This record gives sequence, structure tokens and C-alpha cells, in this order.
Amino acid sequence: MDTGKIIRLVAIIVAVVLAFVSFNMDGAVIAVFGLVAGYFIEDSRVVYLLVATLVLNVASGGLDPIPVVGEHLTAVFGSLSSLFNAGALTAITMQTVKALKP
Repeated sequence: MDTGKIIRLVAIIVAVVLAFVSFNMDGAVIAVFGLVAGYFIEDSRVVYLLVATLVLNVASGGLDPIPVVGEHLTAVFGSLSSLFNAGALTAITMQTVKALKP
């Protein structure tokens, strides 16, 4: 496993854990992990990241009505959505910088 895969895996694990454990700075921790993980996205996977980000934004709030597990699924996918949003911002910035370099 290379460094990028390990960082992305740790970021996802942290996002899932922080969906259940709450403290004052959990949003900032998820954002930092997302920004760092987005830096290590390969160029061939940027489109997949952006599509996954859009899907998570649309679908993450719709799981609440499911009995027993709905609120937990909403928390997990909401946390992953925040992680992917931060990663997508970094990936978009990196692609823009690459496009503007001479």
C-alpha cells in the first residue's frame, strides 16, 4: 500500500468513528483529514471523487426514516459527506493549479 491509500483509509475510519463520537472539534478534524486525503488523489480518480461527493451530498440525509438504523446511517454518511467535500475541494484546487501551470 502506498502513502495515499493509507491516508485515505485512515481518513475514512476517522470519519466513521467521529460519526458516533462527538466532541467540540470533530468537524475540523474531518475537514483536515479530507483536505489531506484529497491531496493524494490520483488524477485518474478525481472524477470518481467528485461524483461520489455529489451522491453523498444528495443521499446522506435521506436515510433517517429507516427504523432502528436510520439515524446511525445518516450520521455515518453525513460524516463521510463532509470528508469527501473537503477532499473534493483539494482535488479541484490541485487540478486548477495543474491546468494553470505553463
